[in-house]
Amino acid sequence: MPELPRAHWLLAIYARDVLLRLDEVKATVTSTYGSILKMDSTKKVVKKVAGAAAGTAAWATNVGNEYGQVLITVLTAAEGDGIGKMAVGLISRYKMAKVDPPQVMYVDRDCCAVHGHSKTHTLFAEWDALRVRLDIWHFMRRFAHACTTESHQLYGIFTSKLSACIFEWDAEDVKRLCEAKQAELPEQHITGLADGKVMQRVKRKEMALHCRRRTRGEEETTSLIWVLIDVFDSDQGHDTCNERAAPEPRVNPRGLGHARATQNQTNGVTKFGAQLASPDTCIIYSGGQPCAKSARFGGGHWKKR
Repeated sequence: MPELPRAHWLLAIYARDVLLRLDEVKATVTSTYGSILKMDSTKKVVKKVAGAAAGTAAWATNVGNEYGQVLITVLTAAEGDGIGKMAVGLISRYKMAKVDPPQVMYVDRDCCAVHGHSKTHTLFAEWDALRVRLDIWHFMRRFAHACTTESHQLYGIFTSKLSACIFEWDAEDVKRLCEAKQAELPEQHITGLADGKVMQRVKRKEMALHCRRRTRGEEETTSLIWVLIDVFDSDQGHDTCNERAAPEPRVNPRGLGHARATQNQTNGVTKFGAQLASPDTCIIYSGGQPCAKSARFGGGHWKKR
């Protein structure tokens, strides 16, 4: 029986194969574009850097598009620092490929300025029509910081209700999923359930898999968040130790127009005769303004690939 190749040999062959296709890989990586961009920084990637480069960077800044594809990644010594060359390179890539500049960029910081343009808008000054908005997850985190502590008994309830103030499930998708679930239950010898009872049988994972989510819209969400803050700022916001979850509303929800709804892709299948959501559908919320190539739908926008 021939001896099996060792890991070192397999790694060497893989490295040579990548080197032979290096030009093709570079061309593929630099041919990725998008009209809706997201820039974010993380430490997780940097912690995986080994060898001589270990410890030389503290942050990895990524720019991705509306389909979850990464356009560019750079390593920096501080968050948001030294990314000017990255911005210049990204602008040059769009210009050389003769691709229309992106319409919106969502960030985790530096989205606003008291006077003039924000720091992010200044970085991409050549894209004069670019709108810079705050990512919805970081928007929610700013409310979470107003809570007394993350270990508070009502913290989980507060964040859950905050998410419900911003997002809602598409009613048509939910209806089709309930029809599919109702057709599935007889196989489990369960019959005669009312619509409400059928909905209780739908798991959260099934909702995320087959139903789209959208933002409620700026006005409705702002109103709901103020109601939520008032509730948690009252006696109902006390835990069993009589400590408030949110002692005072230190965050103003009027900045909601700068927030972005998290993309929520779904898998399209036919389940027990019901056609559920398509896999190439996601939502983009652009602060109450329509995106090009998207269909207007209330406060948010359904965007097709």
